[in-house]
Amino acid sequence: MDNVIVTPHSAYVSEEALKELKTRAAQNVVLALNAEEPRDVVNPEVFALRGCGRDPSRRSGGGSPGFPDSGGDAGGASAGGTGGSHPGDAPAAGSNGSDDASGACFTSSADTDAGTGGVRWVDLARRHSLDLEEYIPGKPVEQVKRELGLERIIKLASNETTVGPSPLALEAAEEALSQVNLYPEGDSFELRLGLAGYLGVEPGMIVVGNGGDNVITMIGHAFLNEGDEVVLADPTFPVYESVAKLLGATVVKVPLKDYVHDLDAMKRSITPRTKIVVVCNPNNPTGTIVTKSQMDAFLTGLPDNVIVVLDEAYWDYVDDPEYPVSIDYIKAGHKVIAVRTFSKIAGLAGLRIGYAVAPKAAADLLWRVAEPFPVNRLAQAAARAALRDESHRNTVLELNRRGKAYLYGEFRRLGLEYVPTHTNFVFVNLKRDSLAVHRELLKRGIIVRPGVTWKCPEWIRVTIGTPEETRAFVEALEEVL
Repeated sequence: MDNVIVTPHSAYVSEEALKELKTRAAQNVVLALNAEEPRDVVNPEVFALRGCGRDPSRRSGGGSPGFPDSGGDAGGASAGGTGGSHPGDAPAAGSNGSDDASGACFTSSADTDAGTGGVRWVDLARRHSLDLEEYIPGKPVEQVKRELGLERIIKLASNETTVGPSPLALEAAEEALSQVNLYPEGDSFELRLGLAGYLGVEPGMIVVGNGGDNVITMIGHAFLNEGDEVVLADPTFPVYESVAKLLGATVVKVPLKDYVHDLDAMKRSITPRTKIVVVCNPNNPTGTIVTKSQMDAFLTGLPDNVIVVLDEAYWDYVDDPEYPVSIDYIKAGHKVIAVRTFSKIAGLAGLRIGYAVAPKAAADLLWRVAEPFPVNRLAQAAARAALRDESHRNTVLELNRRGKAYLYGEFRRLGLEYVPTHTNFVFVNLKRDSLAVHRELLKRGIIVRPGVTWKCPEWIRVTIGTPEETRAFVEALEEVL
């Protein structure tokens, strides 16, 4: 290949192009590798990527931000996309096709040719999949090490538990290793028994999946038909939009009010076609919650054909007495499904395990669309052990409380606006291009999440790390600012 592509995801160069790159100053190379717009694309036609590149010949106009006071106009769509993109097209500006990308994302134009039969792969794709943009998580530590040649990396981009996994979970996973030649229990029966006792519900009300996002996908497959409407807050976790669009549903976005779900406006947005309303509580990326009184009012008089999905991935971190208990609504007969995960406080993100709590009739429907063995044997064993590891849980919560207080104080000292959080992350307004700050922090070995994912171009989301990690982040941020 004679061309070079430098994308936000990765860089692959020919010999000729490599010589050219080597003539640059190191700083310019780093900027090229991490810029929002790709550089050094000799021929735009080779920019036929798997839905995550940008054609430099395209320039998208800015759109109105989906977040109050987000610091001005933001370009483009959120991670779920607004349609029209397909392999070979550039995603909308401001989408997850920005810095936080991973994997090999380049090809030549020949790779997308129709072949001998004249039919292109894109012609065979599921129609609604062409409206999606790839969900790109926080940049992996391994990738940053490779790209920048750094040894010490602090990742504060994906809200993982920085103190590590539950020791009891590690021990249980190790014991289960000798049985990985056997398929796991498809219905995670033992784990569901443990969760039932922990939560005070019946085992038949619990559905276990390969992470919370897999459970969200199961909910979509079980209940969404083409033409149904899904009401979401904006901004919020982008996977809801992706799942809805893939299944042919229409997404209705309702802006946050004072950084919180506007449940009154969401309720007014319900139509006869509405099938699901998703409330991320606490919300990602703002870390805010809706209170019990707000949720009570929202559920009162809600049409009986509308399902309320409460994504409670961060519920373990909430200590506000006004936080609503989803299980109480389920037991009271409301059409509510709660989604939770072991990725956060238990530190099992790498094992991928989450679950839903729902009325038994709804849980039965979710199992109908589950994969035969959705959760591996190690994850099930680790999750069962994590349920009884109160020591680890208390350690994580205490460190999080201290880290939160420290970051609040430092943000005030630096004159930065932030949203008080009920989670293990903080959303903070830098009042400048967060991608530029993100790149500078990367060069110092610190990974945060720039706000372009949520059309908030001047904000970043930073995970509350260990004391050492948060101090290093603040020092680097102050230096960059």
